[in-house]
Amino acid sequence: MEYLTKNQLLLLKITCIITHNGKTSEINIPITYSTINLYFEETKNIEKIFAELEGITKNITNIGASNYQLTDPGNHHTNTYTYDKGKLKEAIISHELFNFKLSQGIIGLFS
Repeated sequence: MEYLTKNQLLLLKITCIITHNGKTSEINIPITYSTINLYFEETKNIEKIFAELEGITKNITNIGASNYQLTDPGNHHTNTYTYDKGKLKEAIISHELFNFKLSQGIIGLFS
């Protein structure tokens, strides 16, 4: 019997069907990085991220040295993440009701 390695399992074609708030989405690409990872490590050479809350993929763009912008395809809100030596230094999160900033252990709300 032949066993698959962890890397081979990531490459298997799997379709995930996700229903959230009455909307169904289908993910046909391997999920190798998700939005929760953004709070723990710098994203390098990644263009698509799985958003766990909505069950969709979002585009992430490198906008400068250790600066990344995550764009919501539905409402076009953008979140900005800044890293220092691979660790999250600051995140500016754009939400429908309010915006907030995470900065090395400090959370601040602003409009």
